Amino acid sequence: MTDPKSESRIILRKLFKNANGDAADAIVKYQGRELPNFGIMYPDIRKLSEQFSKHNGIAAELIIKNTREARIMAMLLVDIQQLDEQLMKVFIKQSVTAELENHLARHVLAPFLKYNSWQNLESLVDVPLAVKTAIQFFRMNAELPAFDKSIKLLSVWLNENYQPSMDGTHLAEAIYRCFPDNRADFEAQLYEMQNSHPGAAAQIQNWIDDFQYIENN
Repeated sequence: MTDPKSESRIILRKLFKNANGDAADAIVKYQGRELPNFGIMYPDIRKLSEQFSKHNGIAAELIIKNTREARIMAMLLVDIQQLDEQLMKVFIKQSVTAELENHLARHVLAPFLKYNSWQNLESLVDVPLAVKTAIQFFRMNAELPAFDKSIKLLSVWLNENYQPSMDGTHLAEAIYRCFPDNRADFEAQLYEMQNSHPGAAAQIQNWIDDFQYIENN
């Protein structure tokens, strides 16, 4: 029978043995000092995770540890089909850096959508995290929420993000690819968004211009 506390200690020791001080300094430069780290690159963390079975008890122990690698490992070891709302809230709360949010969207939230409705997820996450999740879900399944819901998500995201961001770009591209029959309508709505979101007008125009590339590929 699996002992989550014992297994999590084994995993933490393995992470410590693979620590890289030089890489840790480099990670601080792009993630900041919000969370200590062992300097282990993501591909190596993923490889280490393959040595352990998915188990939500272990994931729950790791996600509360005060190290970057432990929290990433937790996301890789979570059993999505058995993931409950309480543990999901802990994962969201502990994703305190942009990197962790991206891993959360990819390894937890997007897979969660395969077994749950979009409405269930919306009640748990904020708009930026919902956008990251929609992007990852599209990459995995070539699907998005309904066209109107996806447009609304993008519009609300624009209300909250006045600086250019690749998340907006990626969601706009995903909508364009996912709904080929609605492309003319989508472009018309983007032109309307330029008027209602003047601070993002240049960014939106870049999205529209990039659609030409999608058409040709």
